[in-house]
Amino acid sequence: MRIFVAEWMKTRHTILHRLVLLIPLFCSLAVLGYAAYRKNSFSLAFFYQGFFLIWSAVLLPLGVGILTGILVHEEEEAGNFYGLLQCSRKRSSLYLGKFSAALVFLTGSTFLTTLIISTGLCFLLQKERGVGLFLTAACLAVCGVLPVLAVHLWISFAFGMGASVGVGICGLLLAVLLGSTSLGDHIWYAVPWTYPVKMAMFPMAFSMFPENMRTEAEKPFVLAFALSLVLSVLILAGSMLWFEKWEGRGGNR
Repeated sequence: MRIFVAEWMKTRHTILHRLVLLIPLFCSLAVLGYAAYRKNSFSLAFFYQGFFLIWSAVLLPLGVGILTGILVHEEEEAGNFYGLLQCSRKRSSLYLGKFSAALVFLTGSTFLTTLIISTGLCFLLQKERGVGLFLTAACLAVCGVLPVLAVHLWISFAFGMGASVGVGICGLLLAVLLGSTSLGDHIWYAVPWTYPVKMAMFPMAFSMFPENMRTEAEKPFVLAFALSLVLSVLILAGSMLWFEKWEGRGGNR
């Protein structure tokens, strides 16, 4: 917890804190403004699918690349990682602190955006239920992005912010093409960037499927959930072991 608090204090005067608030406000205003204009034309399911497609397949992959890149770049700017590498605490704890800070930023932004949008949509469309469905999808999207977050944190340390953002852009394209279209029906499970969109779409799809078809709807969700947990643990554990012997970019690894 002390390491996490230290990470939070380090980022107080960076753009991260502002992004966590500004992105939810901007996205919420955009979605709710469109919903207010076209509220008689589309259902809650339409806005659900549209929002989570954009958030899970576009903003999350790109956002993770930028977020981890900034967190690590701050350490690089402060003496080329000297303070981090010379700290008396275990390297694995410091690495886990970075991962936890990135996860908190990501989760906070996702839930704040989802809560504002779902509450506004239920009010505009006069739907009594819907907030719980949106928040469930947001939780699943965050679970799905865990292995991607672990990958990007390692990339940010090993290769820098530019590489992390570049991979995030590639992940965005993969998530859109393979996670939200029929192109990836047989290979999406091999691409972790598709997990958030696959998992976020499940609650609404499950609620709309007839009972005799729900078993088929559960299969990709269960697979994505299991793969997300297993891969995130393996990637994070491997990255922490790598970080124990890391001596900075350009040093002996």
